[in-house]
Amino acid sequence: MIDFDLHRELSILADEAQPADLESRVRRRARTIRTRRTVTAVVGVVVLVAAAVGTYTVVRRAISAPVVPARTCILNPVPKVLTVPAGGSTANFVFIDPTGRYVASGNVLWHDGVPKLIPGGDGATQFTAFAVNASGEAVGTSGVVAAVYRDGRVTKLTGGDPVGPTGINAAGDVVGYVGLIGNFGWSAVVWRAGHPDTPQVLPRLAPDGSTNAWAITDNGTILGDALDGRVTPDANPIQYAYEWLPDGTGRKLAMPPGYQFASVRSASGDWAAGFVGQQTLSGTVPKSQKPAMWDLRTGKVTIPTASSEIDVDSLGELLVPGGEAGGRSYVLSGGKQIPLRPPAGTDMTTNTYMATAMNADGTVVVGALIDENHVTTPLVWRC
Repeated sequence: MIDFDLHRELSILADEAQPADLESRVRRRARTIRTRRTVTAVVGVVVLVAAAVGTYTVVRRAISAPVVPARTCILNPVPKVLTVPAGGSTANFVFIDPTGRYVASGNVLWHDGVPKLIPGGDGATQFTAFAVNASGEAVGTSGVVAAVYRDGRVTKLTGGDPVGPTGINAAGDVVGYVGLIGNFGWSAVVWRAGHPDTPQVLPRLAPDGSTNAWAITDNGTILGDALDGRVTPDANPIQYAYEWLPDGTGRKLAMPPGYQFASVRSASGDWAAGFVGQQTLSGTVPKSQKPAMWDLRTGKVTIPTASSEIDVDSLGELLVPGGEAGGRSYVLSGGKQIPLRPPAGTDMTTNTYMATAMNADGTVVVGALIDENHVTTPLVWRC
């Protein structure tokens, strides 16, 4: 089984009593994803009313997201391989901007299929991309340092210890989390474009409850999760999927009945996707974890009956990554599966593949083929 080095699915909740480094959070979330993939994938969704959290008042963002037309094409199930230049090192996870023109993985950035290398921040360490926007700006790490790539340069992101960037929007604003020295747990933050050393701490649900920001849309809406109290040996607080509106105010998203744990990990337009769980456990995997989607216009949450999720587009389509031996990747669209297959002739007894991200209208999907020696080959599926 391949030990996926997953950035998007970083740790749900670090052990808040002790500082943790970024790599440990990545590996803990990778284990969570493998647990989630043990569920059998089938087609369909179960709709749950927003009233599950009591009083969810719909207050939408002041700036409307661009209107994206309904799907007009079907993805070619057979991918093309992206060229990796000399000196390039790609990762298991490949990322794409909302337009579908920029793709990033490891230290390689493609623009309309043409690759170039992202330099290391100090000229020696290697950059590893976590997200990319429509201008080709990327966030990730340079060595073990959180950084942003902009205008041909890599700049360190500071403001906490440790620092974990997770997303970037069209304006160049970066979201993530920081561990604040002298304070408890994690704080969701946003670094405004041009201010890499002054993160803005987002409001917490509870004064002593951790928050994490995992996605930011082009209109400035930030999505993630928030605890309603502090994790202690005697208390497991509820973790809600959480939305911070462009004006800075935050609100809980709907929690399905019987669940006490939720997080948004991707967002596009008026849709957000992540997962829910039935028990909050400090530093470990929640029980009965399932993928979830939220319609941000209505507050309604749905639980797709799929094995896992990794991305959502502006049409409300869900990307199911596959990734385990024999696992299939597909886009779940209107209750139907749009298949995504490995390259023709791939020996699936010694290789695995997974789709990892898609653009805003679902017309371009990216992923990776991973062989038995953990060598990755970046893939792209297009209409």
